[in-house]
Amino acid sequence: AVLTHLLPSQLPKKIKVDCDHQKACITTTNKTSAPIWNPIDSIRKIIHDIQQKSSSSSSTTNGGAPSSRFVTRMIPIQATCFASLEEIKQTAEFLLEKYLFPLADKNDKEKKVITFEIAIKRRNCSNVTRDEIINCIASIINNFEKSANNKDGTTKETKPLSCTVTNEKIVTEKNESKEKESVSGSYFRVDLKNPNYTIQVEICRTLCGMSVITNCRQYKKFNLLEIREEAEEEAAEEK
Repeated sequence: AVLTHLLPSQLPKKIKVDCDHQKACITTTNKTSAPIWNPIDSIRKIIHDIQQKSSSSSSTTNGGAPSSRFVTRMIPIQATCFASLEEIKQTAEFLLEKYLFPLADKNDKEKKVITFEIAIKRRNCSNVTRDEIINCIASIINNFEKSANNKDGTTKETKPLSCTVTNEKIVTEKNESKEKESVSGSYFRVDLKNPNYTIQVEICRTLCGMSVITNCRQYKKFNLLEIREEAEEEAAEEK
């Protein structure tokens, strides 16, 4: 299932529910530009509920933690667009300016670098390639780094984030025969092991969904069954 919010300008004249490949899309709309709810917050609440009830002593008496016969994975989508490079760039700029770039000033005062990764899932789409999406998002972050350094009056030169795609994940450029784990800038750094933020890009046919998610690794790729099983195993070990 995909939880998303659509802005009025993104609404088609007719909304068609496509249930092919056992996938569903749940959307909400409102008349203002700000969403009524954040799909990431909603999924976090669902995951927290599963973890709490799976590990509680009353889970056996009350029928166990919440579960579903038909939903295995719930993917939060903060913005959607047509799967073209131009619209993906506009959507990425909107999300990064709203959720990622404001953190740069705060972390700069604390002398901390924000780590991130880009995760891409592309299904039945030949409009854009993974390399094009990666380069597009990396260029947005590089441009922000340059403008922020110019605004601060700093003369420090930062190495551009140079990235390629392997196994649907973002990886950094190779150094000799060994791959680096990160490429640093003044404010942001690519980290594949434990990033602070994940820029999630989901493409299916002509529809692209995108999110900026905090500590995404702890959610087990939003696999509800895996989260429940892990919580139950931890509860059994404690007993």
